[in-house]
Amino acid sequence: SIMDILLEPQHVIRTGSIDGTMRSYDMRYGQLTNDDMGAPIVSMAKTKSGNDDLCLAVSCMEDSTIRLVDIGRTGELVNTYEGHHKASQFKVDVDVLANDKGVVTGSEDGSCILYDFVRATKLQSFSCHDDD
Repeated sequence: SIMDILLEPQHVIRTGSIDGTMRSYDMRYGQLTNDDMGAPIVSMAKTKSGNDDLCLAVSCMEDSTIRLVDIGRTGELVNTYEGHHKASQFKVDVDVLANDKGVVTGSEDGSCILYDFVRATKLQSFSCHDDD
């Protein structure tokens, strides 16, 4: 089943599915492209940069990894963000900051993690509740 949908102005619809497949439907040419992420996809977010530099942050369940995929040119894996958030049982959203300098995600422990876009290191952790 589809967990997330992105509509692009270039007539492309991207879906992320629980089977771990990102599907890109190019409505202009009637083409379908499948990319296997290796784990169930629960959330996706595009970078805000220019057309040739577009990347997609793909949040995957089970392995709690966010994969950054180049969707502008090569389709290759560019970076991974992991180790500081947990997304093994529930849908956890991901987004890219407006300036493309950070990736932000929720976590099953109730926190929110901000990763450096390039280095994939944790910049900050936000908690929305006290443990007391």
